[in-house]
Amino acid sequence: MAARRAGKPSEAGPRYEFLSGGRLAARVHYVARRHLSMSHEQWDDLPWWQQIDYLIGLETDGLITLNEQDETDPVVELGMTVRTVHLPE
Repeated sequence: MAARRAGKPSEAGPRYEFLSGGRLAARVHYVARRHLSMSHEQWDDLPWWQQIDYLIGLETDGLITLNEQDETDPVVELGMTVRTVHLPE
């Protein structure tokens, strides 16, 4: 079996972006895991409207702040973007 080589440091950024969906998607996945106990796959398998329902609930609970203005983020297709995560102490 051939050894799996780590990519060059210059390749790590694009590879991470491709595999993770980017930093914003990583934040959304983190919040889904921490506060909803959902895996990446469970979150991604939800219909977009249920993802929005959960994000609105997390905002209502004061755990995140949603921003509907930024159209450059990959989660815009959900209709909202996660901007700030407030973790309880």
